[in-house]
Amino acid sequence: MKRIAALATCLTLSGCVLSHHSRLSDRGHEFSPEALAEVRLGETDRRWVLDHLGNPDRMYADSNGVIYEYVGKTIRKSDTDFILLFSWQTERVIEEVVTRIVMRNDIVQSIEVRETE
Repeated sequence: MKRIAALATCLTLSGCVLSHHSRLSDRGHEFSPEALAEVRLGETDRRWVLDHLGNPDRMYADSNGVIYEYVGKTIRKSDTDFILLFSWQTERVIEEVVTRIVMRNDIVQSIEVRETE
């Protein structure tokens, strides 16, 4: 009986000393439709893309040409504290946006934007 009372007391008090906070943050590259509308397919060159959009997060070549990928992420970061003795943090990607620009001979051929949740 004493153990049950002690456990009930601990559980009751633990509600007072458990705290949880979470916040969203954006990381990486995410472009507005207006910014991407400035890119002219078949005209805009590599230099313009790098000057205005920055360095890509990933770059690789395939049979279509050189592909630049810009990745933007929305991340939920959670902090949990328990009795000021234990603390842990978690991060989870809520949304990811990949902007894919295909270039051939240093000229933009296509742009694709993909969103994942």
